[in-house]
Amino acid sequence: MNIVAALEITLAVILSLGGGGSIVFALSNCLGKIWAQRLMIAETAKFQKEIEALKSDLNSKVLKEIEALKSDLNSKAVLNKQKIELYTKTSEPLINFILDCFIHKKIISEEAIIKFDKIRLETTAHLSMFAPAAVFDQYNTMIDYTYNCLEKVDEWSFKEFETLGLKYLNLIRKDINLHSDEVTYAGSR
Repeated sequence: MNIVAALEITLAVILSLGGGGSIVFALSNCLGKIWAQRLMIAETAKFQKEIEALKSDLNSKVLKEIEALKSDLNSKAVLNKQKIELYTKTSEPLINFILDCFIHKKIISEEAIIKFDKIRLETTAHLSMFAPAAVFDQYNTMIDYTYNCLEKVDEWSFKEFETLGLKYLNLIRKDINLHSDEVTYAGSR
């Protein structure tokens, strides 16, 4: 059957029904709109529920990530505080020893050297656990220089020790993320 024949049959049915055909057509059109509207409302409600579930899930994930970031930042802050305390604790004995030996030129007893050796070994152990290799190595460079000067292998120079000490401090500053620039002594003393 071709399209023309199908159209002729459809037209004949509509004409035979007459006004009833237009009533049926109008009612089916109206009924189609009502069904379409109900289907649209049902689909909209379904999609709305899905959107709310997705929003809730997303909010939950975002809150968990925020809490994880806060916890991570808090952990890093605690670790940095501990590192600052460690660096302070490990630097004081060396500073005091340098002051006594080379600045105030006190006579250092064998007992004082043994006591400093013990502290130095403890410091070395602490630094090896918590400090980066560069900080650890620079600390040992300062210790080697200090002992070389005590043993008269090298001649003591405050300028030399100051350079080594500032390098050590700059490495510490980078480790604890205080500053990325380097401090230098610009004075004349």
